[in-house]
Amino acid sequence: MPQAYIRSFLLISILSLFVVGCWDRQEIEERMSATAIALDRDPSGYELTMQVPIPTQIAGGGGGGGGGGNGGGGGASAVDIFSAKGRTLIEVISSLERQSTKPIYLGNMQLMLFGEKQARQGIGSIFDMTKRNPEVRRQLWPVVVKGKAKDAIMTQTKLEQISSNYFRETLETGIKEEIVPNTYLGKVYVELSTPSRQVPIINYFTPMKDKFEWSGLAVFDRDKMIGKIEAAEDINALLHMRYEKKGGYSSVSCPKEKGVIIFQPEKITRDVKISNRPEVQVNIEIWGIVVEKKCFYNLSGNQSLSALENYLKRDYEKNANRLIDLAQKKWKVDIFHFSEFARAYHPGLWKKVHWEKSFPQIPVRVHYKVKVRGVGGKVK
Repeated sequence: MPQAYIRSFLLISILSLFVVGCWDRQEIEERMSATAIALDRDPSGYELTMQVPIPTQIAGGGGGGGGGGNGGGGGASAVDIFSAKGRTLIEVISSLERQSTKPIYLGNMQLMLFGEKQARQGIGSIFDMTKRNPEVRRQLWPVVVKGKAKDAIMTQTKLEQISSNYFRETLETGIKEEIVPNTYLGKVYVELSTPSRQVPIINYFTPMKDKFEWSGLAVFDRDKMIGKIEAAEDINALLHMRYEKKGGYSSVSCPKEKGVIIFQPEKITRDVKISNRPEVQVNIEIWGIVVEKKCFYNLSGNQSLSALENYLKRDYEKNANRLIDLAQKKWKVDIFHFSEFARAYHPGLWKKVHWEKSFPQIPVRVHYKVKVRGVGGKVK
């Protein structure tokens, strides 16, 4: 028995030499954690700018009351900015690491900002690198900004010490209220790799002096930006038809008099049908309430409410048809993802008509039904 124990002990001791363990571990404190990166086009290839929080400045920030990168004004900056240029992204990242005492960690990154020039040139090669990097989270948000992304990432906001938090909270609030689409990175990956979905939509921001304004949506044909949707009515139409989201407020002129009535949608349903012609039929129902009335129009009677519902219906249909014309005649791409319904329910037809090329000639009919459920304090 003692010899058996000795042999077992020796065997375990020898096998333990081959156990890898955590020899290659790297503590998070020993790495430089980026919260956002900005990518711009440069004659040499790419210009990458990285935002890195300074924990001590965030915790002890210079002065109370918010204060963006200056921690309330007058204090030390809460972030450090690194920037480099190069032919490839790997080359640029290597250059950034040479500027720091620690290796770069991308696992906490919340935002990936693209300058509009870079977005129009193409972002596919950038996504090729990020898809191969296991640290890059699929839940982060890609964002297109007007002008240079570098200028945007260096903007110091008053409400947040770290500007990437300003972007994040703006998007999270808009997504929750269904007035902004949730176009996170993983979803864009899927859309670019799915034959019937290769028209990504990415949120578009305009940098201002000390804040950012969500300005609409950047429209892509595969990996290249081809336009943007900025009008509130057009954004609502896209949210209804593509995402089945209720969108924001809608205003219509008061019947037979001056003034406007503001309608707030609360619920939406959408039904898309594809016929063999082919033809697209979109039926949308919206329920909501009147939140403001700047005229003397009487909303107390059923006849008055029915008239208002018809006004809203016609206004929604007019806006939707305008956006359809824009997609078919100017951009010539299916920004509504109707092709996904054709591919799912009519795969033979989808292949036969070459939906991507035929979409500009395919008739699209949109019908709204609006139900006003409340008029301020009065609920129907």
